[in-house]
Amino acid sequence: MQQQLALTSQPNQEFKTTLQINEENISYMFNFSYNQIADYWVMKVTDMATSEIIIDSIPLVTGVNFTNTVNILRQLGYLAIGEAYLVSTVSKPTTDFPNDENLGSSKEFVLIWEDNL
Repeated sequence: MQQQLALTSQPNQEFKTTLQINEENISYMFNFSYNQIADYWVMKVTDMATSEIIIDSIPLVTGVNFTNTVNILRQLGYLAIGEAYLVSTVSKPTTDFPNDENLGSSKEFVLIWEDNL
């Protein structure tokens, strides 16, 4: 099941959400930080039930369509927390990856979470 996270272009954002992953509802705390000097976003995910940090400092980068590089959680498949895809919503984005102005539902890039069954 594909689910879009409610991101904005605010430089530091934190929110709680429940995602349906592998037929279970799981609550996570998401933290997204923008590094202005390096010009990229990083993501941290915390399990709300245990307060355990599941992943930290994962860069939000795009991959090559129709390859395994599109799933930014590919190397963490053993965690069974789903797959995440940074997707362009326009045919010709102004940048190759999201910056401090073009991330979020009404912008050029969105983050989609999906099962990994």
